[in-house]
Amino acid sequence: GSRPAAVDQRGYSPAARPEGVDAYAIPRLCDDALAFADQLGAERFPLVGHDYGAVLTWQLAARRPDRLLTATSLSVPHPVAYLEAYELGDQEARSSYFAAFRDGTMEQAWGADGGAGLRATYGALGFGPEDGEVYVARLGSVEALRCVFHWYRAAGVDLITDLPPVTVPMLFVYGPGAPALSKAGAWRTGDRE
Repeated sequence: GSRPAAVDQRGYSPAARPEGVDAYAIPRLCDDALAFADQLGAERFPLVGHDYGAVLTWQLAARRPDRLLTATSLSVPHPVAYLEAYELGDQEARSSYFAAFRDGTMEQAWGADGGAGLRATYGALGFGPEDGEVYVARLGSVEALRCVFHWYRAAGVDLITDLPPVTVPMLFVYGPGAPALSKAGAWRTGDRE
């Protein structure tokens, strides 16, 4: 009786790339996720998110438990645990790429010349040419990457301001090989509700 749905969120879909950082604020992104569920006829639903999708999963699990049956975060710890990890270990160093994502240097470096920099990055990460090309075709322009990086530019203290405890059944999956996320944040997640 289940039907999975995976969606291209704002910035990632060529049909949904609004301009301006405010268009990528967490409340708007959460509203998008609920609108997708509404469109699919899902009053309550299980939600699984990875990377920035996991950031949204934590937000919806805390702020809209009335809509979720369960929530699963892949790799990304609870927002408060993530911030606490800055003080407890190497999370600040692991998150150092945020600065480049926010200042516009990466969208230029990766998106210029038909996505040559993005293509090279996927190659360096071990993607075969055909696998990486799927992403380059979708995101390999300065304009597309600008919208993708607006997610990082819009992130701020609203991720933890007045964040209620999570009351829906929540699963957090973390692998110690996650390069951008520290073990300290993962362990601190167990201390959160």
